[in-house]
Amino acid sequence: MLRAASLPKGSPQELATAWVARLESSRGRIRADGLYCGRSFVEAKTAAQVLGANFYIVSAGIGLVRQDAQVPAYGVTVSGASEDNVIGRMNGEAGPDAIGQWWRLLCRKSPVGERLRTVVRASSGLVLIALPSVYLSMIASDLAKLHGRSRSRLRIFTSAAPKGLPKSLSSLVMPYDERLDGPDSPMPGTRSDFAARALRHFVDHILKKHSSGDVREHMRAVTSSLARMRKPRVAVRARHSDEEIIRLIQDHWNAANGKSSRMLRVLRDDLSVACEQSRFAGLFRKAKRRSAG
Repeated sequence: MLRAASLPKGSPQELATAWVARLESSRGRIRADGLYCGRSFVEAKTAAQVLGANFYIVSAGIGLVRQDAQVPAYGVTVSGASEDNVIGRMNGEAGPDAIGQWWRLLCRKSPVGERLRTVVRASSGLVLIALPSVYLSMIASDLAKLHGRSRSRLRIFTSAAPKGLPKSLSSLVMPYDERLDGPDSPMPGTRSDFAARALRHFVDHILKKHSSGDVREHMRAVTSSLARMRKPRVAVRARHSDEEIIRLIQDHWNAANGKSSRMLRVLRDDLSVACEQSRFAGLFRKAKRRSAG
């Protein structure tokens, strides 16, 4: 598998050039949707199937690809503490919009990715975009360049709009909030899959009655639907040091079958430990390395 962790550090341009060279020289190919798993992917793919719509994947490693595109296996992200976070490979030349800069370079050079604006303009119906905050900020400059009907057809789903998102885009974010995770929600879940669950709720419960509505009608419908739901109860979790959490991970390794997603639930739900997902990812890797050693 191609991994960002194996890239030498350099400028965004140097990293993009080196990465694309590896993409071009790789021989193995699989369907893009064969690379992904987890609830976020399943919910988004199911929503596309319900609508009979094309399903595209926003990838930090290969750009924008259709689900049936043949792509190399890879490991690249732009969020969290992962060793494959390509932003961490950038030297001091990276600007404040390093994530957006990486996306623009990747899309310009990728041998398998498509241009986001071209795909949106070529479509005829609504374009539903479900992404976590970091990935939404990555493609924001592309979306901001859309105008007229291309922009008005966008509906955006995210757990929290990134800071600095242009008003032209923030006005298209559907007003889902924590009530989607409450006791009355038809599809509660975790924050990591919030955007995809909001998309699925929109397809199943909003579009059926408001298929021809404009963005204001859709926002009103979402608000009305949420009004019937209660917020989730906030769990009180204890804070622990990094070393304490690593020991807890090691102590409960078998209970979680060595799986990071299950381990996070063990920490939060069974042990009532407070741990942000990005922090947990790094601590889980340390615990795994120590156990292997």
